[in-house]
Amino acid sequence: MPKDKANPAAVQQVDGGERRQFVETTTISKPGGVGEHFLSKKALCEKVGLTFPFIWQMIREGKFPQGRAVGSRTLWVASEIDAWILARPARAYRKSAEAP
Repeated sequence: MPKDKANPAAVQQVDGGERRQFVETTTISKPGGVGEHFLSKKALCEKVGLTFPFIWQMIREGKFPQGRAVGSRTLWVASEIDAWILARPARAYRKSAEAP
């Protein structure tokens, strides 16, 4: 499959000549053969639905998992982000007043 020269892992050719972009993740192995993967900054923002400046503010305040230095890039461990998402409190809605 032909790949984009600027970012060979970012674009792939699919049937019909259509090009689709996907987010690359890096997989590492943990003991016991369970795979773990990293998220790029773009994938992180898409996963949590927040802008990076807001995520950066939460990191500085200690309210969001810190990234890991991988070469010259900063990547986030996907399981830590999943745990952060699950730790968010459920939204409490007001009960509507019942009509007499």
